[in-house]
Amino acid sequence: MTAPGVWLLNLDAELEVEARARYRGPLVALSKRPELATALAALIPSGDRVLSSLPSRGELSGQRAFCWSPTPSASGALKLAGAAVVRPLPIEVLRCVMNRGFSAELGLHFEAASWLLDVEAALAKVRLPSPSGRWLARRAFGFAGKARRVFAELHSADEAFVTRAATEGGVLIEPFFECSLDVGLHGFVSAAGLVLGEPVINTVGGGGVFRSSRRAEATDLSADERAAILLEATRAASALTAAGYCGPFGIDGFRYELGGRAAFQPRSEINARYSMAWALGMGSRRPDLD
Repeated sequence: MTAPGVWLLNLDAELEVEARARYRGPLVALSKRPELATALAALIPSGDRVLSSLPSRGELSGQRAFCWSPTPSASGALKLAGAAVVRPLPIEVLRCVMNRGFSAELGLHFEAASWLLDVEAALAKVRLPSPSGRWLARRAFGFAGKARRVFAELHSADEAFVTRAATEGGVLIEPFFECSLDVGLHGFVSAAGLVLGEPVINTVGGGGVFRSSRRAEATDLSADERAAILLEATRAASALTAAGYCGPFGIDGFRYELGGRAAFQPRSEINARYSMAWALGMGSRRPDLD
């Protein structure tokens, strides 16, 4: 029987990977929202425990340790405590696959969408009318609805956001559509190949903040929508493997209205880490524990 493991839920890993100066440690996000540990109960096997504070030197000697994302601060703290970190990865790999440009390079499904690193090109883009009436601008790194801005008329604060985003790693600019159904599909990539879960339906609050999830029922998605998100998850897995990534991942998609008819965005984002609905989507398929 496998010995119980420990989990370090560094839920704001993107801030560290982006090398933000204000990053204050791998457990700060969880300390602000400790209820998320309960929401992630399905992720944590029976007998394992979630760390609420950083362990002392040698405290976890010989134990297997899992990270939300194996960033330097998370992996370093666990190794210092003597734990065996499962699937450590170089920071360069994490920085590559967590960047929104990584997903953009696989193709943007909105015709008017652009991934831009040039400030003038980005500003010229958002000065044009959006096909939907509003633009959505997103920074290179973000999570839980952070690092994004929605606007119709361009104001100085919007220009400042776009300018800073383009300067600091890139900005993804897309027409903003109201989501009528938020969908996720999760998986795991390793040398043994790809393991995919089942689609989940997410409830998301204002600004893209996760609320809850459930397994998708047969009637939730059309056959075309299921095929589209499956294809994009498979494509994402191939790209992650080629970039040197090994571990849990997920993609987000959503249904929206276009010209009075339902349309589907099968890949709005790639999350190269665990996510809130990952265990629900994977069910009994847990290659991450092997």
